[in-house]
Amino acid sequence: MSEPTRSRPEFKGVDPPDQYVPPDDPATGRRAPDPWPLPEPMPTGISVMTRWRREITLAGLTASAMLQFGAAVVGMVVLTTLLTAMTAPPVRRVLLHAWNYVVVPHRVRVGLVSGRARNRQGQLPLVHYAVPEGAYVRVEIGLRQRMSADDVARALSDIRFACGAAEIRMVTRTDRPNRVTLLITRPRWGHI
Repeated sequence: MSEPTRSRPEFKGVDPPDQYVPPDDPATGRRAPDPWPLPEPMPTGISVMTRWRREITLAGLTASAMLQFGAAVVGMVVLTTLLTAMTAPPVRRVLLHAWNYVVVPHRVRVGLVSGRARNRQGQLPLVHYAVPEGAYVRVEIGLRQRMSADDVARALSDIRFACGAAEIRMVTRTDRPNRVTLLITRPRWGHI
């Protein structure tokens, strides 16, 4: 009489790991490979429009101004603004703050994607806003359901690399546990 053979359990989509996978090593910063990767989230039209709301608004206002006043007038206004920014430090500072307000949330999202800070449904944390405050940019992040601040903390090195930041600090909020504040210090490169 032959003994029944035990088969390996069935896994949908991926094979189970055949060998021991070591846990994350905080000393070296190396991460263990994920044996069961999270699904890639599929963006919907509304989520893309929400994510790009500032750029869509700017493009719409520019197109509206070009229709109303003509391309030559809009071009002269843009050229005057750039020349003023080159000569007047207060205007330059305002334009750089506006630039950080638009660019930094996208760079933080890139860092969250590459750092794999997602919940089990594959959703990224919500990047609410970025406000330049002196030497750093304060970024407010909302954690989705089944996410913790540790998920964002594991992605800090990726966020730092994506933003080109000299330093990044994470502050957990006691008044709102579903929010995390990132303080991103970006190098100045002689801009301000």
